[in-house]
Amino acid sequence: MSDGARSPLRLALWADAWPAVCPPDAVVERIPWRTPPSQVAHRAQGLAAEAVVVLLPVAEREATRWLDRLVELRRHSHLPLWLVGAGELPPTFPPAGLEPWRRLRSLEPEQVEAVRGPELAAGREGAQATVVTLFSPCGGSGVTTLALALGQTLAAWRVPTVLVDLNLHAPDLAARVGAHAGAADPAARLEAYLRRPGTAPLPVEEDGSLALVPGLERLEALDDVRVAHVVALLDRLRPAVRVVDTAPVVSDPAVYAALRSAGHLVLVADDGPRHRRHLVRYRRLFLQLGLCWGRALWVVNRTRPGGAPVPSDLLEEELGIRPAARIPYRPSLAAGDKGARADPVARAAVETLAAAILGSGREKGPGSP
Repeated sequence: MSDGARSPLRLALWADAWPAVCPPDAVVERIPWRTPPSQVAHRAQGLAAEAVVVLLPVAEREATRWLDRLVELRRHSHLPLWLVGAGELPPTFPPAGLEPWRRLRSLEPEQVEAVRGPELAAGREGAQATVVTLFSPCGGSGVTTLALALGQTLAAWRVPTVLVDLNLHAPDLAARVGAHAGAADPAARLEAYLRRPGTAPLPVEEDGSLALVPGLERLEALDDVRVAHVVALLDRLRPAVRVVDTAPVVSDPAVYAALRSAGHLVLVADDGPRHRRHLVRYRRLFLQLGLCWGRALWVVNRTRPGGAPVPSDLLEEELGIRPAARIPYRPSLAAGDKGARADPVARAAVETLAAAILGSGREKGPGSP
C-alpha cells in the first residue's frame, strides 16, 4: 500500500440524528446520545474510528449538557472530536483538556479532508517516537515472538526501531534476536542501561534500523528496577519506535512503567474462555490504575486448533475492544522454532498490526518482505 492510499474513513457519530451529508467512502456508526461517554469510547475503539463526531444541539438549553458529556468522554478516549452543526459554542468553550477537537459546519467531503489530512500527518509523525508495549494476561501467549516480528517488520519498512526486553522473569529477546540475526551481545544487560544513561542500544541490523536493549542477567537484580528509571530509559530512546516485551505481572515496576509509557498497548491472547476471563479481570485493573485500555490493539494469537474463532462482535461486547489481527494456530510458532514472519499468514497479521500502529499503510522499501 502506498503512502497516498488511505483506508476508508471510520467515524463514531454520537448523536440522535444523522448529518445531512456524509463522505461517500465513510464507515459511520451512530451511537445514541443517551449512551454513556465511557461506552461511546469503547464503541469508537471497536470501530477503529479516526474521530468521534458530535452534532451540536441547536437548542441553547442543551449547551451545558453536551459540554459536560464531552469533558467526560475525554476522560475515556483521546480520539479527535469533530463538532459538526449550526449550534453555537458556549462562551466557556473549549474547557481545559479537551484537545484535540475541530469545528466543522458539515461532514461534506472537502471539509472532512481539510481536517483529516493534517491529523493523519500528525499521527504519522507521532508514530516515529512512540512506545509500543506488548502485554499478555498469561505466560506463553507469544508476546516475545510477536515483539520480535513487529520490530523486524517496522525495521524492514525503514522505521527506526528499538526492541526493549522488560520481561524480567524470562528475558530471552537477546537469544531470539541472536538466533535470527546473530548480532546480539548477551554480555550487555538491562542493568547497564538503567545505571548508565548514555548506554546505546545494541545494533541488530547493519543499517541501524533495528536495535536491542537486552533484559536482566539475574533475577536478583529486580530490586534495582524502579518505575522512574524505566520511564526515563524509554524516553531516552527517542526518536525510535520502542517495541517493549513484558511479563504478565502488572505489579512489576518495569511492566507498570512500560504500560504507563505506552503510546500503543498490544494485548496478546487467544480467544479461549481462560484468556478471556483473564482479560476481563485485567481490564478492570487497568481502568483502576489509569492505564490505557480503550485504545488497546488486541492480537488473537494461536486461535484454538480445530475450533471456530469467536466472532469479533462478541469479543468487543465482552471486553470493550475489537481484535486488530488474528494469528492462526501453528505448532511451529507455538514452539518458537521459527519466526512469526516466516509464516505467510502470521506475517500478514503482523504487518496489519504494524500498519495500525503507524496510523496508515506504508510503502515498503526495496528488499522488504
